[in-house]
Amino acid sequence: MVDATTTQKLKYFLDNKIEIHVSLVGGDFYNGFIIRILEHYFELNDRKLGIVPVFWAELSKFEPCVEEER
Repeated sequence: MVDATTTQKLKYFLDNKIEIHVSLVGGDFYNGFIIRILEHYFELNDRKLGIVPVFWAELSKFEPCVEEER
């Protein structure tokens, strides 16, 4: 299980429908909206891949997704 602060932050992004950028330990990343938070992972609707599980052990960091200006 992950710490309560992380869960609270993820719940905030879920409740407020804020898109997030998720970095994984191996260097991969996802961009999308949280669908639900479970005991061992959360589900994210990634822009390109669709629904993916993000396990707590794989999670490096997450932050609000910011579009780069083109």
